[in-house]
Amino acid sequence: MAEVAICSLVRDGMSYLPAYRRQLESLVLADGDGWQLYILEGDSTDDSWEYLKRWSAEDPRVHCIQKHVGQAGGKEDLARRWAEVCNACFDSIPEDSNHTHVLWLEADLTFPSEVAGRLLEHRADVVAPVIFLGGQFYDAWGFRDLNGRHWTNHSPYHPDYAPARLLPMGSVGSCVLFRREILDAGVRMRGTYDDGLLVGMCNDAREKGFRVWADTGTAILHPVNNWERQMWRPRRVSVESSSGTYDVDPLEFAARGINPALPVLDSVAFVSAHYHFFKKQFRRLRTNRLDVDIQARSAPSRRYEMTVRAAKRKGIGAIPGLSRLLMSLCSSSKLGRASATELDSGSPFRCNVRISIDAGEQVVGSSANGSRAKAADRVKADA
Repeated sequence: MAEVAICSLVRDGMSYLPAYRRQLESLVLADGDGWQLYILEGDSTDDSWEYLKRWSAEDPRVHCIQKHVGQAGGKEDLARRWAEVCNACFDSIPEDSNHTHVLWLEADLTFPSEVAGRLLEHRADVVAPVIFLGGQFYDAWGFRDLNGRHWTNHSPYHPDYAPARLLPMGSVGSCVLFRREILDAGVRMRGTYDDGLLVGMCNDAREKGFRVWADTGTAILHPVNNWERQMWRPRRVSVESSSGTYDVDPLEFAARGINPALPVLDSVAFVSAHYHFFKKQFRRLRTNRLDVDIQARSAPSRRYEMTVRAAKRKGIGAIPGLSRLLMSLCSSSKLGRASATELDSGSPFRCNVRISIDAGEQVVGSSANGSRAKAADRVKADA
């Protein structure tokens, strides 16, 4: 018989708490199995705490805790504060309780009613379902193989990925079922970003002899709306070349199957997210390089302006067809970064992409992948 302690965090959760309650109340477990919820709220500006107190009064399985840690000042500070509240939630489980398992579950996720039952059936030390968002794999930060290699957002996600399998993992995230013995052994979240949080918990559990798995036969969803609140959207895209200036409709991103949102922000993520758009501009403007200039501003809006400037073709670039041949060479790899770098030294073509971002700070929500960050002051990326 299994008794599951479900641990969740909430900040400004009124947009998803009622749905979370309905999902938990519909969980399907084997006969004799049960669950209790330990949910920690902090730093909310809405009625999350009042909602949780009413829920707890109506359902004796629900235990609400409150802990304020304030706003973070960067990703390392964010990780430290995040670990502090996560561990406080774990530590709220009574030592003398009869819980056999602890399920870490982000409160804004959408999950099937059988998710806990399916994970319990594996009788694994640590196991997690796969998680998707908007047609792509979501938690590529937390899901890492035994060599520390991250899964990717796009199929096949990992060379060993196959449907309906248990895959041995180095770490997992978002929704994770732990044996109670792991927490009794003192394993908690580390307060560091790259190797902390759930990644650190999984690594520390493995060091103690426990094994970590991903269940590719069980899937949950991250809501798109909450994720998009952490993104930037293009307000205007204007391309200036030797033949004139033209605007690109921001909807063209979506029409071409390109994510119209911009993650905040590093050069590799930026080029990766907009590769197909840039490839089109390369072919149109006959250039093989992008210089990306990111400038942060204090305005709390979420938008950016991008201008692409291409130098007039000259020298060997004026030879008909040669620039298109060079572009095809640049595009031979997924991003073409190496090819572009090699060609740039002797190439007369240059395309500057200038992006001005009205950058408000990103504040962490209930998702471990939600981040509070400012746009980078300046980055350059070879596409």
